[in-house]
Amino acid sequence: MFTSHRFRYFVICPTIFRVRASTLLSEMPSRILIADDSALLRSALRGLFNGIGDYEILEAESGTEAVAKTNECRPNLIILDFAMPGMDGLKVARVLQNSLPEIPIVMYTMHYTDQLSAAALAAGAKQVISKSETGSLISTVRELLTPSEDAPKPAPVQTINSNVKELVFDTPLARRGTQAN
Repeated sequence: MFTSHRFRYFVICPTIFRVRASTLLSEMPSRILIADDSALLRSALRGLFNGIGDYEILEAESGTEAVAKTNECRPNLIILDFAMPGMDGLKVARVLQNSLPEIPIVMYTMHYTDQLSAAALAAGAKQVISKSETGSLISTVRELLTPSEDAPKPAPVQTINSNVKELVFDTPLARRGTQAN
């Protein structure tokens, strides 16, 4: 039987869920995938980004691994080297642009040329930065991870809350329990 004690529990749950969901959404760190064949550079960038903000850093040492980790972990941003084993940065950018175009890619390379920049932008990179321009990398990452006013907003908490109420209270057992009291 559905008692009033249980009913009170379910009335409280949507409120708890609403608070926790909004808290989690606002406190989750941005996830950055650093794809570079140099372990030293990946480590240096990890230290840099951990020192300036709340970021979850993922690493890949090849283009193939970068595609796999992107598909598995869905980072908020990818920092991608051009020259990597297995699959170069241009191929990775093309693959990811076709499958996950919403994830911004920053090509970070020591092989910077105007031709490479044009090819990387055509492949789907949002920005191409020389490895000698670390300051530009930091500002670009911050800019790309800051939500724009045109970006789609997450569903309002009230919508989530009302869906939970429908799931919990709009069942035959719940209707019988509330009618009995």
